Amino acid sequence: MIEIDPPTKYVMIKNRIKTTKADSTLYYDFSRSVDGNVFTFWGKFPISKKAKTDWISVRNPTLYTATVLKETLESAGISVGGKARDIDDISSKPKYSKLKTAAVYTSPPMSRMIRTVNKSSQNFYAEQLLKTIGKEYNHEGSASAGIKSVKSLLSGIGIDANGIKIVDGSGLSRMNIVTTRQVATLLRYMRGHKYFKYYYDSLPVAGVDGTIRRRMIGTNAHRNLRAKTGYVSYVRAMSGYVTTADGEDIIFSFIVNHYDVPTSMANELQNRIGVILSNYSRGN
Repeated sequence: MIEIDPPTKYVMIKNRIKTTKADSTLYYDFSRSVDGNVFTFWGKFPISKKAKTDWISVRNPTLYTATVLKETLESAGISVGGKARDIDDISSKPKYSKLKTAAVYTSPPMSRMIRTVNKSSQNFYAEQLLKTIGKEYNHEGSASAGIKSVKSLLSGIGIDANGIKIVDGSGLSRMNIVTTRQVATLLRYMRGHKYFKYYYDSLPVAGVDGTIRRRMIGTNAHRNLRAKTGYVSYVRAMSGYVTTADGEDIIFSFIVNHYDVPTSMANELQNRIGVILSNYSRGN
């Protein structure tokens, strides 16, 4: 049985997973239709296994949100006229000055949100934070305004803004162009920032949590190295901080491009370098 949370008619589930005997191997996967929100699940699920939770992306998240809100209100007995619509599909935009505020939601503090962004590599949060930066510093809640603000900051800390290309907040676009030196310069700037503790605490810890929870376990980098990872096809990155055997803090940035081996090998290469840095001593 597959359940969607929150329950909604916006998505359709095709369940092709077979229940198997208790000692069989668990395997399942799923995919979303290219032009819609039909999710197909397949695989084998032993009767001895507990329920699993996965996160899925939907086509047109704006319309999804409007649909779920309408369904939730109606399930609570609140009548909602009309149908859920994406504001981009409305030819005549509403006059916001004439609208009444029905409710206000205050987000968690940035110190909590960046933990979700960095430890879980939450791309949706990252995109919204970029737009929020645009609103706060350029009076426009758009990605382009956010990018303008970010480039202004980078220029102020000694990074040539003309030598870096940013097109989104998540880094998923292959049009993003950045060097390891630029990343390391930003990490060095953050090292001296008054809010560094919040930033440092947001980074995944080797062998403990986040995207590197299964990496470098049992080494001097374990519970020591903190880093943000990045991945698109044939590109693997890891940048952050590690403390050496002498207690010296080191900033590092690795980006492996155009590799033609399994990604696990690129990960292992970065793991080895991370461990070497954690073992480093100027006395040797």
